[in-house]
This record gives sequence, C-alpha cells and structure tokens, in this order.
Amino acid sequence: MKEIGVAAAATAAILWALNPALIKIGAERLDALLFNALRVLASLPLLAGLAVYRRVNMPQNPVVWLYILIATVIGVGIGDLLYIIATKHIGGGRAVTISYTYIFVSQGLATLTLGEEVTNRLVLGSSIALIGIWLVAKEGDKNGNTLKGCAAALGAALAWGIGSIVNKMALKYIDALELAFLRMLVLTLILSPVYIRHLRSLGDRLALIISIVSGVLSFSIALPLFLFAIDVVGVAVTVLVTALTPVLGRVFAHIMAKEAVTVRGISGTLLTAVGIVLGIS
Repeated sequence: MKEIGVAAAATAAILWALNPALIKIGAERLDALLFNALRVLASLPLLAGLAVYRRVNMPQNPVVWLYILIATVIGVGIGDLLYIIATKHIGGGRAVTISYTYIFVSQGLATLTLGEEVTNRLVLGSSIALIGIWLVAKEGDKNGNTLKGCAAALGAALAWGIGSIVNKMALKYIDALELAFLRMLVLTLILSPVYIRHLRSLGDRLALIISIVSGVLSFSIALPLFLFAIDVVGVAVTVLVTALTPVLGRVFAHIMAKEAVTVRGISGTLLTAVGIVLGIS
C-alpha cells in the first residue's frame, strides 16, 4: 500500500509541476486573486461529478467542517494566492523553491501534532532534496529578488504546511475525494463575490483557458491524489515526494516558457531525486 501512496504523491507532484509555467503566463494577464478564483471554480465540475458517482455524503460532525474550512482557507485560499503573487514578483523558479520549504514545515508539524515518526533518513533526504531544489531555482532565473515576492513565497510555505496537517486531521473522518470536493465547494462559495464582480468582464480568453487547465490539473486530479497519499503514507513522506514539483517545474517551464536549463539545474535534479529515494526508502 505504501507504493500506491508514493505513486499517488508522485503523480500529484508531476501535475503540480506544470503550474510555474501556467501561472507565469496566465497570472501576468490577470489579478492574482481572480486567477486563483478561476482555478478553483474550474475544478468543481469534475470533482462534483466524481462526488455524485461515489455518492458522497455531507459530514454531520461539525469538527470535520472546521477542519475543512481551515484547510481550505489557509492551504488553498491563502497559500496558493501567495504563491501566485510570489511568482509574479520573483519568477516561477525562485517562488516554487522558497514555497516548497513547506516540506520542513509539514514534517515538523506532523511530528509535533500527529506523532508521525521522522527518521534520520527522512531528515537527510529532505535536506538533500531541498538543496537540489535550490540549485534548480537559482539557474536561469533573471527576475528580481524582491522583498514582497520572497515574503509571499515564505507565507505560502507556512500556509501549505499548516494545510497539510489539517488535511490529515480531516482524513480521519472522510476520504480523500470527499475532502477534495468539499474543500473546493467551500472555497467556491467563499470566492463567489470575486466571480460576481469580475467574471462577466473577463475578456482575456488565453488567461481563462490557462486558469481552467491549471485548476483541473491542480485541484480536480492532483489534490485528491495528494490527500490519498497523506491518508496512506502520512504527511512526512507525502510532502517529501512532492519535492519533485519544483524540479520538474523548471523542465516544463523550459519546454513551455522557453526558460534556460543549465548544468546547475541538472545537478539540482539529481540531488533532489537522491533525496527523495533516500527519504522514502
């Protein structure tokens, strides 16, 4: 079962790796809040269809709804918004690198709040993986290292770390698909004023298409896989596997957005792969 959980986390990481390029193109054409809101709205139809097919029931326990609300507002609402802002200010490479220090936040909180074991191999693997991520992000990134962008990326890391822990708490009561659907449903309702204010005046078709693609891949497909992995193998291992995201993100950015890939980037990729293998073995 561990192998299935790791495979689910790796698939989510690959899908999320498309975001640096997609966000770089789409978020430059729209307000960050509107772009994130469109991603959330685009994810709902597929998740709703799966929820109907699975006959998902609404939770009766108010504690579950509290977990859903916290994970949704902090993890996706605040975390993804800050990540998009960081990408606009310091570029996808640096933004994804700084944001993915959420791995440390998640693992530390998992030890303190969930009692998950963090082995020496896991700590060493995480450290090596993050060094690799840093190397990848440093190569070919010509954007300015502004204070606002770095602060936003660090804020995203903190928000994602907290969100991953609250997700694990919610998964004690409901399964991964139920949690993914209810999170997006709640956030869609919260963001409804944004849709009412901006959706009719949205004239940029490319930005709309990119937001839909990013939303479906990130939230309709990758998010349930990520939550399933947390449920199966725990927070610490799952977030370590997602260290693949910034590495592959630079590869996709090179293909889709014509960003340069250097020897430093290749070295970072190898280091990250070694760190992941060491951490989950």
